[in-house]
Amino acid sequence: MHKKRFSTPPALLDRIRSLYPRLSPAESRLADLVLNFPGELPGYQAVELARMAHTSNAAVTRFIKRIGFQSFEDMRKHARREQEAGAPSFLFNRGMQDPSDDLVSRHIQIVGQNLIKTFEGPTRLLLEKSADAIIAAGRVVVVGFRHGHGLASYLSWSLKHARSNVTLLPANGETMGENLVDLGPGDVMLQFAMRRRVPQLSDLADQARRNGARIILITEPGYSDGMDGDIILRVQTQTGGPIDDHAPALVLVHIILEMVISRLGNSAQLRFEKIDAMHRTLGEL
Repeated sequence: MHKKRFSTPPALLDRIRSLYPRLSPAESRLADLVLNFPGELPGYQAVELARMAHTSNAAVTRFIKRIGFQSFEDMRKHARREQEAGAPSFLFNRGMQDPSDDLVSRHIQIVGQNLIKTFEGPTRLLLEKSADAIIAAGRVVVVGFRHGHGLASYLSWSLKHARSNVTLLPANGETMGENLVDLGPGDVMLQFAMRRRVPQLSDLADQARRNGARIILITEPGYSDGMDGDIILRVQTQTGGPIDDHAPALVLVHIILEMVISRLGNSAQLRFEKIDAMHRTLGEL
C-alpha cells in the first residue's frame, strides 16, 4: 500500500466545549478566549493569554492540563495543525471584523499572489503533460468531493464537449464500483484533492492504480497526506481567512481544457458541431 492512514486527534474546540460546564471561573474565561478566536492562539504566549483572561499563569497551566495537553506549546502546535489543515474556526481573526478593511482590494491582491505562485516553476510543463494524458486516455474519470466537487463537475462537463468517455464521481444515485469496474490501463483518473478532503479520495486512487490507470492529482502545497499521483498539480488557495481561494484552480482547469481542445483540433471541433446540432434537434437551447 502506497498511502498512509492518518488518525485525527480530538479537535481542540471539542475538548474545551465538552469540559466547559466543569471549568472554574478563571478557566472559563480562558476557554472563552480560545473559543471566540482559536485562530489567534498560535500567536500567543501563555503569559499573554493569562493577561487577557485576567488570571494567573498557574491558571493557564491548570487549564491546559484539564483539556488534555502537557504544555502550552503542545496546545499551540495542535491549534496550528488545525489551522494549516483548513479548519474554518481556526481561520477567523479579529481583523476580519474591522469595518475599515477593504475586502475587495484584499481579495484581489490575494488572488493575484496565489495565481503567480501557482503557475511559477514546473506547473506549465505539468499542465502540458496533463493535457496529453487526458487526450491519450481511453476513459477519463474526474473525482471531487466537497468544494472540489464543483471544480470536478465543471471540468468533466467541459471535457465532454471535446472528447467522449468522461465520467464524474461522485454521481447522484450511483456507487463507485459500477463506475470504476471498467477503468484500466490507458485510462486516467483526475482528482481534485483540496484541503479538508475525505478519506475516500485515497481509496479511489488506490483502486484506480490497481486497475492500471494513471492518476492526475490537483492539490495544494503541503497537503498530499500520503497521496501520490503520476502528475501532481499544486494550486495556491490560502487566503488567511475561512474561505479558500479557488480562482487559481479554476484558471488551471481553463488552461487544461484549452490545451486539450487545441491539441485535438479537428476532432474536437467536429464534436462541438455535433453537440450543437443535437441541441437544435432537441430544442434545448
